[in-house]
Amino acid sequence: MKFNLDNWGLETIPTIFICIFTLLFLYFSYWLFISGIVGYIQMRKSRNWKRVIGKVIATEIRFKKFGSGVDGDFRFIIVKTYEYIVGAKTYTSNQTAPSDYLFIKDYKHISKYKGNYFEQADFIKTEEQNKLLIGKQIPVYYNPKKHDQACLENRVNNQIFIGLLVGLILSIGITYFIYYLLSVIVVFD
Repeated sequence: MKFNLDNWGLETIPTIFICIFTLLFLYFSYWLFISGIVGYIQMRKSRNWKRVIGKVIATEIRFKKFGSGVDGDFRFIIVKTYEYIVGAKTYTSNQTAPSDYLFIKDYKHISKYKGNYFEQADFIKTEEQNKLLIGKQIPVYYNPKKHDQACLENRVNNQIFIGLLVGLILSIGITYFIYYLLSVIVVFD
């Protein structure tokens, strides 16, 4: 195996740029794909979890900004902390879906909101729902093998396929791009 850099027509700076960003995009695409697979597996497994009645003990409103600029759209969600009893032991969880731990970090605490969130229509609606939740009895699905693992929705959310599909397409595309670049400069004897 020899390197034949005569076939490479770019200068040093563009070459470094291509190398660094190609590897970053490759890492991101595989991360997206693997997160999608892990989330899908968790959602599939949760369909066999046991059902028990739990109670909401605390709530927290979080937000996520969509779009760019100052006037981007915001989505507010309620993170419910609930307790449930299995056997004689009480457990606490705040997961709505079994794969929430993969994506909940995208939502920020309401204290980090820049501006006046009281004027947002989505916040007003979320705040009204939030007031009714504390103390409410809700169905909780828990893992029969690990009782401390629970969720409120034990179904496969179709949005998981977006990350899985985009990650797969990007991974294949970037892997092929790297293969093409290497085939230009690497010569096998």
